Amino acid sequence: MATRKVVYDDQDPIIQYSGEWFEKFGALEGLGNFGPPYLHTLHGTHHDASVSFEFDGTGIEVYGTSNLSNPKSDPDPNLECFIDGVSIGRDSPFKFPENNRKLCGKGGFSVGLHNLRIDIKVKSPDQTFWLDKIQYEPSPSVPLDNKTISLKNTDPAIRLDDSWGSFGPFKGTTKANAVAVIDFIGTSVSWVGYIPSEFPHGSAFGTYSFDDGESIEFNLSGLPGNKGTSEYSQVFFTTLEVENGPHTLTTTFLGSRHTTPLTLDRLYIKNGTIAPASSRSSTTMNNPSTASTPNTATNSGSVNGGGEARLNIGALLGGILGSLGLFILIAGIFLYRWRRRLSQKNIIQPFYSDGGLPAIVDRNGRPNMMTHPTYGGVALPVNQFLAKRREALGVETRGSIPILADRLSTKQREASGVPHGSVALPSGRLSAKRREATRVETHGSVALPVGRLSTKPREVTRFEPQHG
Repeated sequence: MATRKVVYDDQDPIIQYSGEWFEKFGALEGLGNFGPPYLHTLHGTHHDASVSFEFDGTGIEVYGTSNLSNPKSDPDPNLECFIDGVSIGRDSPFKFPENNRKLCGKGGFSVGLHNLRIDIKVKSPDQTFWLDKIQYEPSPSVPLDNKTISLKNTDPAIRLDDSWGSFGPFKGTTKANAVAVIDFIGTSVSWVGYIPSEFPHGSAFGTYSFDDGESIEFNLSGLPGNKGTSEYSQVFFTTLEVENGPHTLTTTFLGSRHTTPLTLDRLYIKNGTIAPASSRSSTTMNNPSTASTPNTATNSGSVNGGGEARLNIGALLGGILGSLGLFILIAGIFLYRWRRRLSQKNIIQPFYSDGGLPAIVDRNGRPNMMTHPTYGGVALPVNQFLAKRREALGVETRGSIPILADRLSTKQREASGVPHGSVALPSGRLSAKRREATRVETHGSVALPVGRLSTKPREVTRFEPQHG
């Protein structure tokens, strides 16, 4: 459904009246709960009459004030609408007196010029037919310069921050500093909403500004304390006139969840044109100042926050670069630690336990107390472990030199060159010639370098087996 329509007040000369008509200004303002008439004006008749209106569009709607007698059986006054001579009937009569009631309408016409005709029948001279406004969906080629355009709250030209939510078919917020931004071409904007009875009735304030200029305050009076019916089609503010051209309107809500909310039904853009609408609905903006405040409405979407309405590309770019820098820093730390750990894998760090034993370390350099030598399931110091192994192998020590005790037979000792003396030396390892070449002589069973000991010391010194 189209979100933009061209609006004509009953006072516009493009609307042609036939029969006896009269004008009213400021009449029936408090009738019902659908708000005052559009621009506070009405055209009325007590007699049979007609209205004609030519337009270039694909759909049309007629609004007026409904105050009927016998609305169900024989409504008076009555009407019938025609498009290009073909009846489209009328909307069902409303039994309560109301302003801003849709009388008839239809869409889906072919692009091009069409003619609307309204035939009015009034039976009683005490009854009045009231015409308020006509609005239509323009064809894509229709120039909208100097027209009044109605924008639905889902139009993409309306940007709401994430403080806003859906209040049925309306948009609304209960959060302080909630922001709405409207881009338009024209001279002024009228903001139309509704006052819900299900929220607090206390009054609140808001501000609007053009193009980041001075803020102008407006009042949200709320409902009287004892009123239990919501009020619709309420004009919350109409901006001051500005020079015709492109503008940005920024609206900020200064109330809270304890006051009446700010709601949006539609906007009226005066004397302007708007670029063709896209298929997207109204966009939303992030508002950091209200991100943690609870909202009673469902979020509809996201303007960069606080009171600033323009999208801050610099801040967005800065955030992206900052995030990239943080990622690089974390990756660098991770790589450094990984390489450091890898370089330590092949290094065994010396570690000594409290008992003075060299600890066995694993591949990561951590002491592994479970890898000490054991004997009978008990971890032993290294020197005890070696003693046990010598005992098991039949190795004895004399002095500080280990020997094999009784494990080799005489033939085995002879075959391996082990003498019967107290010191085991391999025979055949040094031939006589090599001993001569290296000037090695033997004394008893011990090979000694020649000339290292004088004759007398050799005679005096005896190499006796050392026990213990």
